[in-house]
This record gives sequence, structure tokens and C-alpha cells, in this order.
Amino acid sequence: MPAPRRPLPPLNSADLERYALRYVERYATTRAKLAAYLSRKLCERGWEGEKSPDPEALAERMAGLGYVDDRLYAESKAGAMARRGLGARRVREALRFAGVEEADAAIQGKELPTCYNCGARLVEGDLFCSQCTTSYSYRLS
Repeated sequence: MPAPRRPLPPLNSADLERYALRYVERYATTRAKLAAYLSRKLCERGWEGEKSPDPEALAERMAGLGYVDDRLYAESKAGAMARRGLGARRVREALRFAGVEEADAAIQGKELPTCYNCGARLVEGDLFCSQCTTSYSYRLS
């Protein structure tokens, strides 16, 4: 039978910053997702510093340093979801769930056009509709 694990020591400010840096280097993220991750780590490990930790302030600092960009996250996530054929409402909900603010979630004209014959979403770069094979004389961009 394996020996029981010893509990991990509580976090301090250097550990919390190290966790934040590791998270933002590994994942494209938002300020809200980073703050939630850091809060979860604080609940798991505890805190040993004098003053209480502020995960939101650390997430804002990472955004100020350029490691976290909510608008870039929103644009890349919305583009990927649109290419998969998901609708604007689904994209808005996914961005809202990720903690992207309404101003950052505004996608300027990123809606893909629909086929005039069957109503299916058209894929960027195609000259025809994949549902009904209606051809178009221009390339979507």
C-alpha cells in the first residue's frame, strides 16, 4: 500500500506569481479565467502571507504586462468557433463564460455569410456551399 501523500505547503506571493506565469505561458486565457485559476489554487493550498492575496489584481497586472489580452482571446476564439460553423449566439455565450467583457467581445464584422439558397454558413475561402453545392463567383474572405 503506498504511503499517504504529505500535504503541500501553503502558497506565498512568489508561488502565486509563478503559477500565474505558468498558466499564461501554457494557455491563451482571459483575466477572469486566470483569476479563477489562481483562486482555485489558493483554496487548494492555502495562504501563508501577511496580507490576503488578490488574484484579480495579479490577473490585471499580467494583462498590463501584455501576457493576457482579452480582445485577442475573443477574436481568436470567435474565429475558431465561426470556422466550425457555430452561430453568433453560441460564440457570445462562450466568450461570456470565459469572462470576456462586452466591449472586448464585440467582433467587428466577423459574421460569416450564409448561402442564399439553403441558409447554411459559408466557409472562408470556398467557392461553393458545402450543403447544397451552390457555387459563388467570388471567394469569401
